[in-house]
Amino acid sequence: MEWDNLHELLRSLYDDMMPLAGDMAAVAKGLADWEHCSMWH
Repeated sequence: MEWDNLHELLRSLYDDMMPLAGDMAAVAKGLADWEHCSMWH
């Protein structure tokens, strides 16, 4: 495998995974906020 191809593969994986990671972080933050609110009510 050539390094250029490996670099392109990693770049495409990174580009594919970043939106998923962002969605997961938003969900985790939402859950944390909900837990925090539910503890005080």
